[in-house]
Amino acid sequence: DTARRGGVIGTSTLLLLRHGESQWNGTNERFSGWCDVPLTVRGRVEAVAAGQLMRSRGFKAKTVCVAFASELERSHETCELALASMAGHAQDTWSSNRIRRDMRLNERHYGAVQGKFKNDANLIKEFGGDELRYWRRS
Repeated sequence: DTARRGGVIGTSTLLLLRHGESQWNGTNERFSGWCDVPLTVRGRVEAVAAGQLMRSRGFKAKTVCVAFASELERSHETCELALASMAGHAQDTWSSNRIRRDMRLNERHYGAVQGKFKNDANLIKEFGGDELRYWRRS
């Protein structure tokens, strides 16, 4: 409709960012799924670094109209830290009230295996290593 009236159509940019390392990543990995596992210090550093990288590539936090995150705290915190870092010292250019949580962005639900270690011998015996890797990577 805007184009027919001679107006200019704006261009939108979509940036996708996965949450930083959580307490169930790294060594002794667990199936986290919908368990609300917090970020580690390293995960917070990763989020800040992501924001700095976006800023260095010319993305400005003040031009972000809306950001979406899952309902999981690790996702929301990563988003908030990355955007605050992207804003730099001029923090007035970004407001966390522009982050929208949506459960449809939650990670997959692993059902009965949520919380279990990914290298659990009983899980490997029951389902097989190939099947467990498939669940994690598909």
